[in-house]
Amino acid sequence: MAIFLRFLVVVLCVTRSFAFITRVRANTEECFFQNARVGEKVWGSFRVTTGGQLDINLLVSGPNDYLIYAREKENEGTFTFIAQEEGIHQVCFSNKMSAVSQKTVSFNLHVGTELLVEGIAKKEHLTPLENALDYTSIALQTVHDEQRYLKARERRARSTNESTNSRVLWWSILQAVVCVGMALWQIYYLKSFFEQKRSR
Repeated sequence: MAIFLRFLVVVLCVTRSFAFITRVRANTEECFFQNARVGEKVWGSFRVTTGGQLDINLLVSGPNDYLIYAREKENEGTFTFIAQEEGIHQVCFSNKMSAVSQKTVSFNLHVGTELLVEGIAKKEHLTPLENALDYTSIALQTVHDEQRYLKARERRARSTNESTNSRVLWWSILQAVVCVGMALWQIYYLKSFFEQKRSR
C-alpha cells in the first residue's frame, strides 16, 4: 500500500504541463511566460500547423534575459533545459520574417520534476520503479502531445478535403451548365440551318 501511495504521489506531482495554440500575426512576436525554480527540468515541443512556409523563429530565455535556446525558420522542434535561475522564463515565437502570412503554432510546455526540487524526495530515495515511472510519465506526455498535433493535422486535412470537394462540385455544375448550354445552342443552330435550307 505504501508503494502504491508513493507511486500515486509521483504520478500526480511530477510535472506541470501546459498546451497552447496561438496565432502569430505577420511581422509580430508572441511570448509566453512560465515560472521555474532552480534545478527544475523544463521541456517543450512546438509545431507550425498553418500559414506561409510553415516556419517560425523560437527564442527561449531565462529570468535575466539570458538566451537558453534559439531556432530560426523551424516548422517543428523540441527543447529541454534545466533552470539555472529561479524566475520567469519566456518562450517567444517570432513571425517577424513574414510580411504577409499569419502562422498558427501548437506547442506544449512542461515543468517538472517537482518532487526532487521541493525536497519531498531525493534521487536516492526513489526506487528504480519510481524512476522508471518518471521516465514513463515523460514518454506518455510526449505521446499525448503528438496525438494532439495529429488531431490538429487531421482537422486541417479534413478542412482542405471539404474545400476541395466543394470546388469540385461547383466546377462539375459549371461544366454541366456549359454542356447543356452548348447542346441547346447546337440544337438551335441546326434547326435554324435546316429551316433556312427548307425555305429556299
